[in-house]
Amino acid sequence: MTARGRDFLNEWVVGNVPHVPVTGDAPIRALAQKLRDDASAAGYTIADLEIEGAQVEQFIRETIAHVTFPAKSED
Repeated sequence: MTARGRDFLNEWVVGNVPHVPVTGDAPIRALAQKLRDDASAAGYTIADLEIEGAQVEQFIRETIAHVTFPAKSED
């Protein structure tokens, strides 16, 4: 992924992925569609962002889990 694509995806996650657990498939599907739409508007395809087209919803689920329950560092 290009640095520009990585920046887009990072900014999109910060601005769109909730910091609380999300239950149900409807909000996940809505976020996945928003990512597709926003990426397209910014000139990207999902493939440009190195996400397999069929895996966008899984990406959203994993990102929500990471944002909601970040891994603890061992200091």
